Amino acid sequence: MLAGSQKITQADYDDLVNAAVTVEVDGVRNPKVPGGTHIHTVKKKIHVPVEREVKVPVTKRQVEQHVEKKVIRGTKMVPVKKYRDVKETVIQTKEEVVHGYKEVWKKVREPTREIVKKSVPVTRTRKVAYVDYVPKHFEKVVEVPQDEVVEKKGYRVDKHIGTKVVEVEEDQVYEMRPVLVKKGDTRVRDRGYEHHGKTKHGKSYWDRAGYHEFDATIRPGSEPPPELRTERFEPPPRGKSAGRRRKKRPDSPAPPH
Repeated sequence: MLAGSQKITQADYDDLVNAAVTVEVDGVRNPKVPGGTHIHTVKKKIHVPVEREVKVPVTKRQVEQHVEKKVIRGTKMVPVKKYRDVKETVIQTKEEVVHGYKEVWKKVREPTREIVKKSVPVTRTRKVAYVDYVPKHFEKVVEVPQDEVVEKKGYRVDKHIGTKVVEVEEDQVYEMRPVLVKKGDTRVRDRGYEHHGKTKHGKSYWDRAGYHEFDATIRPGSEPPPELRTERFEPPPRGKSAGRRRKKRPDSPAPPH
């Protein structure tokens, strides 16, 4: 008898066989038992396809953009209109009265008056406009980019497909004619897990709690962690004739030895 095995019904056994992709049959001879009967133990390894969702840790580098405000101090020249005093000398013409004498035919000198124009230099002061530049200090707030590269950690959920190996053991009791008298209890035991590849590349989830506590390693022959959900793969429906043949095989008696 298989260690750690449990009894299953015929309906459960038929479901296992219908869902299996491979059935390996191995017969074991047992000695005679009193009463003229013979026990023939039939062991079968049933490979049932299953799908599993596996969490896989992932990391990626991403650029995070930040903007900082900084104050810049500077100096600019402001034009200012000013005036300065300029002394200049100009020549002006002035009229003045000059008293003198003129000659007449009567040979008598008599006083006369005439206007004479003279050039006289005159100095004056006037204001001349000019542009001067005055320094002015100012402060300006500017936005400065401060980008950085960060490493994000997360996980994705992949779908793996494989087969779950179940070992079924059944005792068949024969009479020495030989005639099959009865069948013993059908027992089943898990024989590990066979990985056949990945069917889906899962989506990544970033910055989730519990990332560092997760262990995505699955060792052959070990049970998956509780976080992983195991789903049974449902095969496509088969023909009626094929189903009848698959169901009849486990019940057919083995040839006598």
